[in-house]
Amino acid sequence: MTEQVKVPEIRFAGFTDPWEQRKLGELVVIERGGSPRPIDEYITDDTNGLNWVKIGDAPSLGRYISKTSEKIKPEGLSKTRQVHPGDLILSNSMSFGRPYIMAIEGCIHDGWLLIRDEPKSFDPMYLCHMLGTPKMLNQYRMLASGSTVNNLNKELVSNASILMPCKFEQKVIGQFFNHLDDLITLHQRKRESRIIRVRSFIWLAGDISGIGVSAYQPEKRRPYDRRQHQRRNVVLRLLRAMDQRIQGRCNS
Repeated sequence: MTEQVKVPEIRFAGFTDPWEQRKLGELVVIERGGSPRPIDEYITDDTNGLNWVKIGDAPSLGRYISKTSEKIKPEGLSKTRQVHPGDLILSNSMSFGRPYIMAIEGCIHDGWLLIRDEPKSFDPMYLCHMLGTPKMLNQYRMLASGSTVNNLNKELVSNASILMPCKFEQKVIGQFFNHLDDLITLHQRKRESRIIRVRSFIWLAGDISGIGVSAYQPEKRRPYDRRQHQRRNVVLRLLRAMDQRIQGRCNS
């Protein structure tokens, strides 16, 4: 087995050991999920049901899957793939190659790949971020080049190469990227809150000036007032300009 050695140009202080470059399939267990069929016959509301992890359960921000919207009956376990806290799952469809860390027990369908680090070679957060880098996604595309494969599969992911620092350096890198994730999540929530407030003001201004009454209650339409109409248009222009300004700041 050939091992390539890499020394990164930029790294955290205090680390000097070279990084290894290895094929992912040599280091972790990779398995495809499965679905009991017909799935509708296995969906249950029973509290003893098994968490059924779907693409929609993955957070738009963050790395952990901590809840599911559906459960399946325990009888379906033999026809699916069970995952445990600390396991990584990688979507092979919809959001191409998006990795997540399991925070709960569950089962995955064939739209997911299980990545289980049995020898504990990786820090989970480091591995999760590395699996979702543009470089890794480009590897998947290159490995699939010339084939009819549209989704990720076990062979593609197993043959992808990954850089492997020492475990402690992995942890430091993982914590750094996790902190960035937290900042992005906080920024996004503030942005959404600002936009909601501004749009609420716009709606309120329209309602006060008669827009809401005119649009939804024609029988209560107010008599036309030229000055009121002009004042309403000025207010709406100002509020829309405020909305655009806030969105511009949030997107910058």
